[in-house]
Amino acid sequence: MEDEKQNKKIKKILDQIIKETWKKDYQAGVSDEQAMGILLSHYFGWDGVKILQATYSGLEDSNFHVDNLEIAKLLEKYKVRV
Repeated sequence: MEDEKQNKKIKKILDQIIKETWKKDYQAGVSDEQAMGILLSHYFGWDGVKILQATYSGLEDSNFHVDNLEIAKLLEKYKVRV
């Protein structure tokens, strides 16, 4: 139940981002994934390392351990411990 409430709040934020970021003619074709990418980018001040860290945490939470190894390698490149 709590996840459902949080997801509804997040969906409202994503819908607002779509509305504010894309022209009306394009909004219907914009995915929530694209809007989340814009949200992360803006929230982290266009800092790619922070975006990678958030991606790492999301993949870890989703049990994508093998794919997450690639993100870990990228983070190591930037001397970030995971």
